[in-house]
Amino acid sequence: MKELKLLFKRELAGGRSLIDSGLMFGFFASLIVVIYSAISQGELEPTEKIFACINLIWLILPLAATVCSFKLFEDDLASGALYGLLEDGFKGWQIFFVKASLSAIFTIIAFFISLLGLFLLLNLESTLLTPLLFYSCIVGAIGIAVLTSLVAPLVLTSSPRGAFLPMIELPFLLPLIIAGAEASKSSLSNLTNNLLMIQILIIITIVYFLLGIILFKYVVNE
Repeated sequence: MKELKLLFKRELAGGRSLIDSGLMFGFFASLIVVIYSAISQGELEPTEKIFACINLIWLILPLAATVCSFKLFEDDLASGALYGLLEDGFKGWQIFFVKASLSAIFTIIAFFISLLGLFLLLNLESTLLTPLLFYSCIVGAIGIAVLTSLVAPLVLTSSPRGAFLPMIELPFLLPLIIAGAEASKSSLSNLTNNLLMIQILIIITIVYFLLGIILFKYVVNE
């Protein structure tokens, strides 16, 4: 517990990577709201507009989380600070937990900002803001942050970064994106399969979290 507190303090003291990550998420959230405006002026049916916006959230925010994870790891890997932490006795899972937690916080905030923009621009009823909708977004955001925090150091330490990222990350992101979008849409539509989708999201997130805890040290040492 003491080590985790020290790592969190270190990240907060660094500041720069957190600011860059926050600005990046702000940019992507603003982009989503701008596209909302275009969708709201279209000729789609109200339900189709809602579903189009939900799909947009689940397509763009994983990209934002990926960029955020890159920012959180880039300086530490370039300077060798990450390896220094391991040599100083910090466990790989502790570093992973802290990085993933920060990324998850940014991702959750971005999800809620995007949802707020969706409800304001499309004039949706507040009764649609169900607990299941929040649960699906929170669980999905955590799953995305966990996965990108595991993949980011692997990509950053490899030479063909640009080509390596989609090959590694996309197959693992797709189940999260599909389950998250379906859970969100079924929550808004009061469909009966929303619990099933959220359960799938929870299972995927737990699996990715356990993989990150176990494999992170080996990923960094590659």
